[in-house]
Amino acid sequence: DRLTAFPPRELFFKEIPEGEPKFATYRAKWDDSYRERWGIDTGPAGGISQDLEERIIETSKNAYRALGLRGYGRVDLRVKPDGEIYVIEVNPNPAIARDDDFMLGAAKVGLDYDAVIARILNLA
Repeated sequence: DRLTAFPPRELFFKEIPEGEPKFATYRAKWDDSYRERWGIDTGPAGGISQDLEERIIETSKNAYRALGLRGYGRVDLRVKPDGEIYVIEVNPNPAIARDDDFMLGAAKVGLDYDAVIARILNLA
């Protein structure tokens, strides 16, 4: 009934020319040499207003609930320059290794790895 949402994270495309499409393909996510060549990295969402962050979190919670997820999950979004939010994917089983985005997001709200794993197990 009470969802904890982690702060938004972003996929950065630093070396892709302006105006070119930026998609989170398999290579963009998992191929280290490809990521390095195109300057692709992830981190806390930058330069967003408090209002936009709140709308992102509320949209994510609504998507999670609408699909009847339990336990934990990750919601992937795209935000247009005008602030319109689109749900791209809801992942009911995201990677939870210590260095994956899910756990890095948890750290931003003060949850360490062991605490997150314990919460997941308690929700099972």
